[in-house]
Amino acid sequence: MEEDLEGMERIPIEILKLTLLPTVIITLNGVDIPALLDTGSPVTVLNSAAAKLAKLETVQPDAQPEAEGKKGGGFNPFAKIQDNFKATQVIAQAASRGDVLVIAGAQGGRVELWKTRELASLSLGEGLVEFPDFKAYVGDLPGLAALGGLGEDSPPAAVLGMDVLKRKNTMIYRQNEVFF
Repeated sequence: MEEDLEGMERIPIEILKLTLLPTVIITLNGVDIPALLDTGSPVTVLNSAAAKLAKLETVQPDAQPEAEGKKGGGFNPFAKIQDNFKATQVIAQAASRGDVLVIAGAQGGRVELWKTRELASLSLGEGLVEFPDFKAYVGDLPGLAALGGLGEDSPPAAVLGMDVLKRKNTMIYRQNEVFF
């Protein structure tokens, strides 16, 4: 087995004590951020603190509609329904472009993950393994809770998903390490 690893780069994995989830330190646009190594996640997701630290902005949805009654143009009892319908259309259009992913949250609520506007550069192991030019998603993915990465005051956290990992032809995962 060891001869099979020749020429590959070793990246250490830390296992979280309570959840036993594997974590690595990613370097995203030059900034170190703890990340869950999640081969079950199709996409890489950052919380807002990680995106801000890495100087990544998200694609913004089209202008949200405003109720007619709020503009002072008269009272419309159906304005809220109309605005909700228009807001849903905005999200649906963004989803069709791939700008947003809408998933179920931990309590069954809706979680929106917005794509970054800029391309990012990610590396592992102090630059030994590089994954240039990709776009991540930003949002409160429930899995980020394992790193304390949910909520407005949370530290930077990420989920390293298969959209990035599959860029390497070979990945060998062992108990406390991964090789690329």
